[in-house]
Amino acid sequence: MGFRACSASVCIVYERINVNMKPGIYIDLSNDEYHGDHSSYSKSSLADFSVYPYNLIYKRKNPPDRSKYGIGTATHTAILEPEKWDSEITVVPEEVLGKSGSKNTKAYRLWEASQPLNKTIITPAERGLVLGMRESVVDNPNHSQAKELLTGGHPEVSCFWNELFKNEEANKDTGYRYMINHQYDNPDGCHSITMKCRPDYIPADRVMVDLKTTRTPIDKDSFDRHAEKLKYHWSAALTLRGMHIVTGKHHPTYIFVVVEVDPPHEVAVFQAAQEFIALGKKESMKAMQYLAWCDKNNFWPGA
Repeated sequence: MGFRACSASVCIVYERINVNMKPGIYIDLSNDEYHGDHSSYSKSSLADFSVYPYNLIYKRKNPPDRSKYGIGTATHTAILEPEKWDSEITVVPEEVLGKSGSKNTKAYRLWEASQPLNKTIITPAERGLVLGMRESVVDNPNHSQAKELLTGGHPEVSCFWNELFKNEEANKDTGYRYMINHQYDNPDGCHSITMKCRPDYIPADRVMVDLKTTRTPIDKDSFDRHAEKLKYHWSAALTLRGMHIVTGKHHPTYIFVVVEVDPPHEVAVFQAAQEFIALGKKESMKAMQYLAWCDKNNFWPGA
């Protein structure tokens, strides 16, 4: 089955990548396998979709440059899965870089083209920042709470579950004009989609930990604003909901461990408030209803 993505009067069919993961929790699923399954939807998918449906299709066909998330990905590996550093992270040789570590050289472009697509590329300067963040979280006694939350559990756990919306639910006023203006028939009366989440760390039963890096000094008010802007409340709500559906257990606790990218790499721990999670649930469920409708009808309008 393909995606029919419509922008203006143009409709294009895109082929899906179907890993067809069954509902459940997967401890050892690789990052590539998780992100490569386009038959399911994550919080990032939902955020892209919420801009307008065609945006999701475009982003899946045109993923961002792998260096865009280099520091964040490398930090996760260094802190959560250090044993995978050599197999997943590549540091650029200094001799192919230009002045002040610039990548704008022919030598760098040739070197980059020779690298495996599944490896994250960082510069020597970025490597220094990543190792500094790891030391601050893991070895600094002032940050023992963060270390405890990221120890003795399971990193990068993948969870898949099904969401089923009745026809009348999906045709309510969800705030998305396309679902109101384009009425497609659904003989079975339902819209079903597979959702997925990948909590960074599960240190204990029914506790989810999300490791974040930030370029700005940490304080609670600024983090709250940043979190809402980037829809971290959607991440919290979807993760807790998915784990509840799959395990049958209520998961009430979602915690952010935040570390500053720049020295002195200060670390803070914030627990998501119930109001924060409730808002994320309300907004993400609304988006999921429309996504299920678009998925069912294979209709992906543009802006």
